[in-house]
Amino acid sequence: MYINNEERKAKIGRVSLSVRNGSVKIRFTYPTNTKEDLTVGKDSDVVWASAIRLANIINSDIETENYDQTLAKYSIRRASRLQLANKQPSLIDLWQTYKEISKERVAATTKKKHWTQYEKHYLGKTPKELLELDRASEFVAHLLTRYSSGSILPIFSNCLNPSVNLAVKMGKIERNIYAAISIANKGKKPIEAYEPT
Repeated sequence: MYINNEERKAKIGRVSLSVRNGSVKIRFTYPTNTKEDLTVGKDSDVVWASAIRLANIINSDIETENYDQTLAKYSIRRASRLQLANKQPSLIDLWQTYKEISKERVAATTKKKHWTQYEKHYLGKTPKELLELDRASEFVAHLLTRYSSGSILPIFSNCLNPSVNLAVKMGKIERNIYAAISIANKGKKPIEAYEPT
């Protein structure tokens, strides 16, 4: 172990500390050939002391085989990023991505008629919790209390399914669970014939 507080240089086991561009940095290579570079914060006595403590934790975790490869344990910034990455997107998130990517290639009439209706009535007037992907069945059931299946089908064909399918293609989600949910098209009631009495 080597610590030079005045020059802001230290080596704790496999972990090196130094100041670069005004920020305290922690560097180490673990596992083999995996170089990590963490910024602890702007250089100050408090940040330097925190970095020393953190370097001890990292080195101890490596030695005791408790190392967190996500780095969430060692970096608030990495933990936040990881939390965002692991957060399941909602229908609104998928729609915003689809809209941005598809706005130039989708017909203006589809955008005017279906996109506006989907945003205003389907996404805008539905409780937010039903827009989470794990609530797909409840979302469809909720819509069927407000709209006929004939009204829902074109909106799903032109808005919901394309946005969810794009998310599957981009690897954001595994599959389109809405595609497996039946939206029965009731159609017209059959004409009944009666025998004259």
